[in-house]
Amino acid sequence: MKVKFSIRRLFIAVALFAVLFSWVAYEWNVVQRRRNVNAALTKLHEDGIRIGALMAVDDNNITWIRRLLGDKSYGTTFIPDDAPKELIESAQAVFSIMTVF
Repeated sequence: MKVKFSIRRLFIAVALFAVLFSWVAYEWNVVQRRRNVNAALTKLHEDGIRIGALMAVDDNNITWIRRLLGDKSYGTTFIPDDAPKELIESAQAVFSIMTVF
């Protein structure tokens, strides 16, 4: 039995893999940004600035692919007003439900 491949099938397969891998790369980027912000907040805490801890809570809030990539769902955190503005903005960007008081 001889299997024939057409250019069209090859193009469709490459396009599907490109979409799949670009989605995984996007999710990986989100996970890395969340880890970086969490590390920066932890460093602020270690430097003596009082912040509420980011606690890992129920993982049902995040997608299965991000869980597979090592992401966690975080609980409420409190960031002081004297924290760097860039850190507050990046924390709000990666933790979309975060509210700064």
